[in-house]
Amino acid sequence: MLVTQYSDVTGVVKWIFVKIRLLMYFIVKYESTSEETDKISIGYNGAPDDANLEILHRLKILENLREKDAEETIVMKKTMQSDHHVLEKALDDITTLKQELGKLQQENNRLHSKLQQENNRLHSKLETVMLQNVALSTQCKKRCSVAEKLGHSREPTNTFSLDRAPDNRNITTTYDSEPAEPRTVTQDTVDAKLTNPPNSNRKVIIRRSPVPFPRTKRVAEDGQGSGFFARSSNTAHSVAIGHTIIFDSVITNTHNDYSGFTGAFTCSTQGLYVFTWTIQINVHYLKSQLLKNGAVVADGFAGDDGTHWTTGTSTAVLSLAQGDVVVVYVLDRPGAIDVLPYVTSFSGFSV
Repeated sequence: MLVTQYSDVTGVVKWIFVKIRLLMYFIVKYESTSEETDKISIGYNGAPDDANLEILHRLKILENLREKDAEETIVMKKTMQSDHHVLEKALDDITTLKQELGKLQQENNRLHSKLQQENNRLHSKLETVMLQNVALSTQCKKRCSVAEKLGHSREPTNTFSLDRAPDNRNITTTYDSEPAEPRTVTQDTVDAKLTNPPNSNRKVIIRRSPVPFPRTKRVAEDGQGSGFFARSSNTAHSVAIGHTIIFDSVITNTHNDYSGFTGAFTCSTQGLYVFTWTIQINVHYLKSQLLKNGAVVADGFAGDDGTHWTTGTSTAVLSLAQGDVVVVYVLDRPGAIDVLPYVTSFSGFSV
């Protein structure tokens, strides 16, 4: 600060020389009596000259500057300490933020992995749905083709053809001879009791040829009735109420009316059908129902209040029209119930 105040080299040297004189002056004065010192202080005999007063004034200024510098130094130390605490806190905050950032990164990686798995699952499910769509489309085309063939083959015919059933109701009269034997003898021949005229040797025979009657065929025109049989190949864990039980392993499916993907039987030929379903569970009980077009037509029950494997079987006879849909679904269960595979099955056939 002195160099700043006295930038001139000559002034600095002069100031140093004056300071030395002042120090010598104080040394001499301190050896004097206190009275002389007081006189110097208040300006009596032996008072310092103007140069010494200037030096004293400047020394006082320097002392004030030192005190001010000391105060500023104390303030700066306090400020530095405060800044140091702030810096330490900032470093702690940075460390905490790094830890939080690491946790967020781990969570981000976990969510990304889960999203990837969900994407793969949805992609696989989409492929399955597309395959089901292709299978249903193929099945629909087959059914349309069969329907067209059935429509062409079922032309109305006259069962009671005159060519096949001629009117042979006649009376044959012979004299003194036996009547001719009927050409056709069946259970439909009618024997009539007639009264002959007196003195007459005529014999009257009334005969009627058999008339063919239509008979209902109970076998499909292709020589094979409609029937299916399917069972579950995997355990259905914790089935939900209202869940359609899917019997995915199809063993027999003559008309492709049953779908192992949806668990539904769709009638392609109108008629009377017999359905049987068997449910095996691992614990407690399970109530099932057979639905026809969403309406309940039969109930099933499997299980008890224990913890053993149990099986229940139910049968229903239904009259179905073309397009009717029949499924088996879960009506009720007390908790987490598993439907076991292989024994669990669903079958049906036309009568």
